Amino acid sequence: MNFTNASSSHGIQLHHETVLRSIVFITVSSCLCLVTCSLTILLMVVIIRQKSLFSGAKMLILHQLVVELQMTVIHWPVHIIAYAVSQNDYYFSTTFCRHYLIAYMTTMTAGLWGLLILACHRLLAIASPYNFSHWDRLSINVVLIITPWFIGFFDYLYFYLGGDGGFGPMAPFGICTFLQRGVSFAIANTFSTYLPLGLAGLMYILLFLKAVAINRKRQIWNSSGSLSAELVQNFRRRIRLARLLFAMTVIHTLCFASIPLLQSFFMAAYKSDPMTQLWVRQFFCLGYLSTPVMFFALNKECWEGAKRIFLQQPPLTPTDTSVKKV
Repeated sequence: MNFTNASSSHGIQLHHETVLRSIVFITVSSCLCLVTCSLTILLMVVIIRQKSLFSGAKMLILHQLVVELQMTVIHWPVHIIAYAVSQNDYYFSTTFCRHYLIAYMTTMTAGLWGLLILACHRLLAIASPYNFSHWDRLSINVVLIITPWFIGFFDYLYFYLGGDGGFGPMAPFGICTFLQRGVSFAIANTFSTYLPLGLAGLMYILLFLKAVAINRKRQIWNSSGSLSAELVQNFRRRIRLARLLFAMTVIHTLCFASIPLLQSFFMAAYKSDPMTQLWVRQFFCLGYLSTPVMFFALNKECWEGAKRIFLQQPPLTPTDTSVKKV
Protein backbone atom coordinates (compact mmCIF):
# COMPACT_ATOMS: atom_id res chain seq x y z
CA MET A 1 0.00 0.00 0.00
CA ASN A 2 2.81 2.37 0.93
CA PHE A 3 4.60 1.38 -2.30
CA THR A 4 1.53 2.27 -4.37
CA ASN A 5 1.22 5.69 -2.75
CA ALA A 6 4.91 6.43 -3.25
CA SER A 7 4.70 5.39 -6.87
CA SER A 8 1.65 7.58 -7.36
CA SER A 9 3.36 10.57 -5.75
CA HIS A 10 6.43 10.00 -7.89
CA GLY A 11 4.27 9.85 -11.03
CA ILE A 12 2.52 13.11 -10.14
CA GLN A 13 5.90 14.78 -9.52
CA LEU A 14 7.18 13.63 -12.92
CA HIS A 15 4.01 14.87 -14.56
CA HIS A 16 4.42 18.30 -12.98
CA GLU A 17 8.06 18.44 -14.09
CA THR A 18 7.05 17.53 -17.65
CA VAL A 19 4.34 20.21 -17.69
CA LEU A 20 6.80 22.80 -16.39
CA ARG A 21 9.43 21.90 -19.00
CA SER A 22 6.76 22.04 -21.70
CA ILE A 23 5.63 25.52 -20.63
CA VAL A 24 9.24 26.74 -20.61
CA PHE A 25 9.88 25.29 -24.07
CA ILE A 26 6.73 26.80 -25.60
CA THR A 27 7.43 30.19 -23.98
CA VAL A 28 11.07 30.36 -25.09
CA SER A 29 10.22 29.16 -28.62
CA SER A 30 7.42 31.71 -29.00
CA CYS A 31 9.65 34.55 -27.79
CA LEU A 32 12.42 33.53 -30.21
CA CYS A 33 9.93 33.49 -33.09
CA LEU A 34 8.56 36.91 -32.15
CA VAL A 35 12.00 38.52 -31.81
CA THR A 36 13.27 36.91 -35.03
CA CYS A 37 10.21 38.00 -37.04
CA SER A 38 10.38 41.55 -35.70
CA LEU A 39 14.09 42.00 -36.46
CA THR A 40 13.81 40.36 -39.89
CA ILE A 41 10.90 42.60 -40.92
CA LEU A 42 12.77 45.65 -39.63
CA LEU A 43 15.86 44.69 -41.66
CA MET A 44 13.76 44.20 -44.80
CA VAL A 45 12.17 47.63 -44.36
CA VAL A 46 15.62 49.21 -43.92
CA ILE A 47 16.98 47.57 -47.08
CA ILE A 48 13.92 48.46 -49.17
CA ARG A 49 13.74 52.00 -47.80
CA GLN A 50 17.40 52.78 -48.43
CA LYS A 51 17.77 52.24 -52.18
CA SER A 52 21.57 52.47 -52.27
CA LEU A 53 22.04 49.77 -49.61
CA PHE A 54 23.34 46.46 -51.07
CA SER A 55 22.19 47.68 -54.49
CA GLY A 56 23.91 44.91 -56.46
CA ALA A 57 22.72 42.08 -54.22
CA LYS A 58 19.49 43.61 -52.91
CA MET A 59 17.09 41.15 -54.57
CA LEU A 60 19.03 38.08 -53.42
CA ILE A 61 19.40 39.35 -49.87
CA LEU A 62 15.70 40.23 -49.67
CA HIS A 63 14.84 36.78 -51.01
CA GLN A 64 16.98 35.21 -48.29
CA LEU A 65 15.19 37.27 -45.65
CA VAL A 66 11.76 36.32 -47.05
CA VAL A 67 12.68 32.63 -46.84
CA GLU A 68 13.82 32.98 -43.24
CA LEU A 69 10.77 35.05 -42.35
CA GLN A 70 8.54 32.33 -43.78
CA MET A 71 10.31 29.75 -41.65
CA THR A 72 9.79 31.75 -38.45
CA VAL A 73 6.27 33.05 -39.19
CA ILE A 74 4.74 29.83 -40.56
CA HIS A 75 6.82 26.71 -40.14
CA TRP A 76 8.35 27.10 -36.70
CA PRO A 77 5.02 28.04 -35.05
CA VAL A 78 3.53 24.86 -36.54
CA HIS A 79 6.18 22.88 -34.65
CA ILE A 80 5.24 24.67 -31.43
CA ILE A 81 1.51 24.01 -31.99
CA ALA A 82 2.18 20.37 -32.82
CA TYR A 83 4.10 19.93 -29.59
CA ALA A 84 1.46 21.75 -27.52
CA VAL A 85 -1.51 19.72 -28.78
CA SER A 86 0.44 16.45 -28.56
CA GLN A 87 0.55 16.87 -24.78
CA ASN A 88 -3.19 16.07 -24.86
CA ASP A 89 -2.66 13.13 -27.25
CA TYR A 90 -3.78 15.07 -30.34
CA TYR A 91 -1.67 14.75 -33.47
CA PHE A 92 -1.67 16.23 -36.93
CA SER A 93 -2.98 13.88 -39.58
CA THR A 94 -0.65 12.04 -41.95
CA THR A 95 -2.22 13.93 -44.86
CA PHE A 96 -1.46 17.28 -43.24
CA CYS A 97 2.12 16.24 -42.45
CA ARG A 98 2.60 15.05 -46.02
CA HIS A 99 1.69 18.43 -47.52
CA TYR A 100 3.21 20.51 -44.75
CA LEU A 101 6.61 18.82 -44.70
CA ILE A 102 7.19 19.12 -48.44
CA ALA A 103 6.59 22.88 -48.03
CA TYR A 104 8.80 23.01 -44.93
CA MET A 105 11.73 21.09 -46.45
CA THR A 106 11.44 23.00 -49.74
CA THR A 107 11.60 26.33 -47.91
CA MET A 108 14.51 25.33 -45.70
CA THR A 109 16.46 23.93 -48.67
CA ALA A 110 15.75 27.10 -50.67
CA GLY A 111 17.29 29.13 -47.85
CA LEU A 112 20.45 27.03 -47.67
CA TRP A 113 20.93 26.98 -51.44
CA GLY A 114 20.21 30.71 -51.40
CA LEU A 115 23.30 31.14 -49.22
CA LEU A 116 25.36 29.33 -51.88
CA ILE A 117 23.95 31.52 -54.66
CA LEU A 118 24.79 34.64 -52.63
CA ALA A 119 28.34 33.34 -52.19
CA CYS A 120 28.73 32.74 -55.94
CA HIS A 121 27.20 36.17 -56.62
CA ARG A 122 29.74 37.86 -54.34
CA LEU A 123 32.64 35.87 -55.81
CA LEU A 124 31.73 37.09 -59.29
CA ALA A 125 31.41 40.68 -58.03
CA ILE A 126 34.92 40.55 -56.53
CA ALA A 127 36.75 38.42 -59.08
CA SER A 128 35.23 39.83 -62.26
CA PRO A 129 33.43 43.16 -61.69
CA TYR A 130 33.15 43.81 -65.43
CA ASN A 131 31.30 40.54 -66.09
CA PHE A 132 29.29 41.07 -62.91
CA SER A 133 27.80 44.27 -64.34
CA HIS A 134 26.57 42.28 -67.36
CA TRP A 135 25.15 39.43 -65.24
CA ASP A 136 23.41 41.70 -62.74
CA ARG A 137 20.05 41.84 -64.51
CA LEU A 138 16.48 41.35 -63.31
CA SER A 139 15.88 38.22 -65.42
CA ILE A 140 19.02 36.52 -64.09
CA ASN A 141 18.19 37.44 -60.49
CA VAL A 142 14.71 35.95 -60.91
CA VAL A 143 16.24 32.69 -62.16
CA LEU A 144 18.67 32.68 -59.20
CA ILE A 145 15.74 33.13 -56.82
CA ILE A 146 13.52 30.44 -58.35
CA THR A 147 16.23 27.78 -58.74
CA PRO A 148 16.67 26.98 -54.99
CA TRP A 149 12.91 26.35 -54.67
CA PHE A 150 12.97 23.81 -57.50
CA ILE A 151 16.00 22.13 -55.93
CA GLY A 152 14.25 21.86 -52.56
CA PHE A 153 11.00 20.54 -54.01
CA PHE A 154 12.53 17.85 -56.21
CA ASP A 155 15.04 16.84 -53.52
CA TYR A 156 12.21 15.70 -51.22
CA LEU A 157 9.61 14.76 -53.84
CA TYR A 158 10.48 11.06 -53.37
CA PHE A 159 9.39 11.19 -49.72
CA TYR A 160 6.27 13.23 -50.57
CA LEU A 161 5.22 10.43 -52.92
CA GLY A 162 5.57 7.90 -50.09
CA GLY A 163 9.15 6.69 -50.51
CA ASP A 164 10.81 5.22 -47.39
CA GLY A 165 7.57 5.56 -45.44
CA GLY A 166 7.04 9.18 -46.41
CA PHE A 167 6.06 11.86 -43.88
CA GLY A 168 3.89 11.67 -40.78
CA PRO A 169 3.49 12.70 -37.13
CA MET A 170 5.82 11.07 -34.64
CA ALA A 171 5.29 10.55 -30.91
CA PRO A 172 5.84 11.83 -28.30
CA PHE A 173 5.83 15.38 -29.67
CA GLY A 174 3.51 15.08 -32.65
CA ILE A 175 5.98 16.91 -34.88
CA CYS A 176 5.67 16.10 -38.57
CA THR A 177 8.84 14.31 -39.66
CA PHE A 178 10.32 11.53 -41.76
CA LEU A 179 8.88 8.19 -40.68
CA GLN A 180 12.06 6.37 -41.71
CA ARG A 181 15.63 7.63 -42.05
CA GLY A 182 17.47 5.35 -44.41
CA VAL A 183 19.95 5.83 -47.22
CA SER A 184 17.51 7.96 -49.23
CA PHE A 185 17.12 10.37 -46.32
CA ALA A 186 20.89 10.65 -45.90
CA ILE A 187 21.32 11.42 -49.61
CA ALA A 188 18.54 14.04 -49.61
CA ASN A 189 19.89 15.57 -46.40
CA THR A 190 23.38 15.79 -47.85
CA PHE A 191 22.13 17.45 -51.01
CA SER A 192 19.90 19.94 -49.18
CA THR A 193 22.15 20.83 -46.23
CA TYR A 194 25.80 19.76 -46.36
CA LEU A 195 26.41 20.38 -50.07
CA PRO A 196 25.22 24.02 -50.30
CA LEU A 197 26.84 25.01 -46.99
CA GLY A 198 30.12 23.31 -47.93
CA LEU A 199 30.20 24.86 -51.39
CA ALA A 200 29.31 28.28 -49.95
CA GLY A 201 32.28 28.02 -47.61
CA LEU A 202 34.52 27.09 -50.55
CA MET A 203 33.23 30.08 -52.56
CA TYR A 204 34.11 32.46 -49.74
CA ILE A 205 37.59 30.97 -49.39
CA LEU A 206 38.15 31.55 -53.12
CA LEU A 207 36.66 35.04 -52.76
CA PHE A 208 39.02 36.09 -49.97
CA LEU A 209 42.05 34.61 -51.76
CA LYS A 210 41.09 36.59 -54.83
CA ALA A 211 40.59 39.70 -52.71
CA VAL A 212 44.13 39.35 -51.29
CA ALA A 213 45.54 39.09 -54.82
CA ILE A 214 43.51 42.09 -55.98
CA ASN A 215 44.61 44.09 -52.96
CA ARG A 216 48.27 43.48 -53.80
CA LYS A 217 47.71 44.66 -57.36
CA ARG A 218 45.79 47.65 -56.04
CA GLN A 219 48.80 48.73 -53.98
CA ILE A 220 50.96 48.62 -57.11
CA TRP A 221 48.36 50.53 -59.13
CA ASN A 222 48.00 53.12 -56.38
CA SER A 223 51.73 53.80 -56.45
CA SER A 224 51.47 54.63 -60.15
CA GLY A 225 48.29 56.66 -59.68
CA SER A 226 46.33 54.60 -62.21
CA LEU A 227 43.51 53.50 -59.85
CA SER A 228 40.50 55.73 -59.28
CA ALA A 229 38.98 56.38 -55.85
CA GLU A 230 35.63 55.08 -57.14
CA LEU A 231 37.03 51.63 -57.91
CA VAL A 232 38.72 51.44 -54.52
CA GLN A 233 35.47 52.39 -52.78
CA ASN A 234 33.47 49.80 -54.70
CA PHE A 235 36.03 47.11 -53.90
CA ARG A 236 35.95 47.92 -50.18
CA ARG A 237 32.13 47.91 -50.08
CA ARG A 238 32.02 44.51 -51.78
CA ILE A 239 34.55 43.07 -49.36
CA ARG A 240 32.55 44.36 -46.37
CA LEU A 241 29.37 42.77 -47.70
CA ALA A 242 31.23 39.50 -48.42
CA ARG A 243 32.56 39.41 -44.84
CA LEU A 244 29.06 39.93 -43.48
CA LEU A 245 27.57 37.17 -45.64
CA PHE A 246 30.46 34.84 -44.80
CA ALA A 247 29.86 35.35 -41.07
CA MET A 248 26.14 34.66 -41.64
CA THR A 249 26.99 31.46 -43.54
CA VAL A 250 29.26 30.25 -40.74
CA ILE A 251 26.54 30.78 -38.13
CA HIS A 252 23.98 29.02 -40.34
CA THR A 253 26.36 26.10 -40.79
CA LEU A 254 26.81 25.72 -37.04
CA CYS A 255 23.06 25.95 -36.43
CA PHE A 256 21.70 23.88 -39.33
CA ALA A 257 24.32 21.20 -39.90
CA SER A 258 24.45 20.10 -36.26
CA ILE A 259 20.95 18.59 -36.17
CA PRO A 260 21.16 16.68 -39.50
CA LEU A 261 24.52 15.31 -38.37
CA LEU A 262 22.99 14.08 -35.12
CA GLN A 263 20.03 12.56 -36.95
CA SER A 264 22.14 10.93 -39.64
CA PHE A 265 24.99 9.48 -37.58
CA PHE A 266 23.99 9.56 -33.89
CA MET A 267 20.28 8.76 -33.96
CA ALA A 268 20.43 6.55 -30.84
CA ALA A 269 22.03 9.30 -28.78
CA TYR A 270 19.68 11.86 -30.29
CA LYS A 271 16.64 9.84 -29.18
CA SER A 272 17.98 9.11 -25.68
CA ASP A 273 16.34 12.18 -24.13
CA PRO A 274 13.12 13.32 -25.86
CA MET A 275 13.19 16.80 -24.31
CA THR A 276 16.74 17.33 -25.53
CA GLN A 277 15.50 16.75 -29.09
CA LEU A 278 13.17 19.71 -28.73
CA TRP A 279 15.80 22.03 -27.29
CA VAL A 280 18.31 21.06 -29.97
CA ARG A 281 15.76 22.13 -32.57
CA GLN A 282 16.07 25.65 -31.20
CA PHE A 283 19.30 25.87 -33.20
CA PHE A 284 17.14 26.35 -36.30
CA CYS A 285 15.44 29.40 -34.84
CA LEU A 286 18.74 30.75 -33.52
CA GLY A 287 20.16 30.45 -37.05
CA TYR A 288 17.35 32.60 -38.43
CA LEU A 289 17.72 35.07 -35.54
CA SER A 290 21.43 35.42 -36.28
CA THR A 291 20.77 36.89 -39.75
CA PRO A 292 19.22 40.26 -38.76
CA VAL A 293 21.48 40.43 -35.71
CA MET A 294 24.58 40.06 -37.92
CA PHE A 295 23.37 42.70 -40.37
CA PHE A 296 22.63 45.24 -37.66
CA ALA A 297 25.81 44.45 -35.73
CA LEU A 298 28.26 44.43 -38.65
CA ASN A 299 26.77 47.02 -41.01
CA LYS A 300 26.57 50.62 -39.84
CA GLU A 301 24.20 51.60 -42.64
CA CYS A 302 21.65 48.99 -41.52
CA TRP A 303 21.92 50.16 -37.92
CA GLU A 304 21.63 53.82 -38.91
CA GLY A 305 18.69 53.01 -41.18
CA ALA A 306 16.85 51.30 -38.31
CA LYS A 307 17.49 54.30 -36.04
CA ARG A 308 16.08 56.64 -38.67
CA ILE A 309 12.90 54.55 -38.89
CA PHE A 310 12.27 54.82 -35.15
CA LEU A 311 13.15 58.53 -35.16
CA GLN A 312 10.87 59.04 -38.19
CA GLN A 313 13.70 60.51 -40.22
CA PRO A 314 14.22 60.18 -44.00
CA PRO A 315 16.47 57.35 -45.23
CA LEU A 316 20.19 57.80 -45.71
CA THR A 317 21.34 59.23 -49.02
CA PRO A 318 24.58 57.95 -50.61
CA THR A 319 27.49 60.30 -50.03
CA ASP A 320 28.80 59.50 -53.50
CA THR A 321 26.13 59.10 -56.17
CA SER A 322 28.71 57.75 -58.63
CA VAL A 323 29.27 54.55 -56.62
CA LYS A 324 28.30 51.55 -58.70
CA LYS A 325 26.36 48.52 -57.61
CA VAL A 326 28.00 46.29 -55.05
